[in-house]
Amino acid sequence: MTPEERLERDRERSRKWAAKNPEKMREYGRKFYKANKERRGESNKKWRVAHPQLVREYGRKWSEANLELERELKNKWYEANSEYVKDLIRKWRVAHPDIIHKHRRKRIDTLPDSLVKEYLKQQNILITPETIEMKRQQIIAKRTLKEFKKWREENESNHTNVPREQRKNEENYEGGLQAG
Repeated sequence: MTPEERLERDRERSRKWAAKNPEKMREYGRKFYKANKERRGESNKKWRVAHPQLVREYGRKWSEANLELERELKNKWYEANSEYVKDLIRKWRVAHPDIIHKHRRKRIDTLPDSLVKEYLKQQNILITPETIEMKRQQIIAKRTLKEFKKWREENESNHTNVPREQRKNEENYEGGLQAG
């Protein structure tokens, strides 16, 4: 018998024994893991660094299969570390004011429902889909008027061509929705 045949015979014998004794295999595995915890951690880190795409893929698949569990774990972690997270967010905001400004500017430019609702709440107006849309149209009209005024001032050195009453109406335009 050649050494390769002997090795294959021994492997087959081990496989059969492992199939007959799954609980003992688990017990041996647990003992091995406990005895080699640091070594396992190091090899795990090396493997993760060497295979980042597989790590991402496995993580994504696990997340899809365990949405509720993942959400629950994240919530528990946040509850236990909320001060730490708030501190991280504060530091990030201080370090990235340009990104914060860009996101705020984008929100103001796009006028999502949430922003229009905030404006309506400040004015103590009943919030309905109709009032939200009316307020959005009003804000757009005010912005357009402001841009037009700016354009006119840049392009016309003399406002004598504009009737006094029209100029007065534009300057006094308040444009708020009336409560009630």
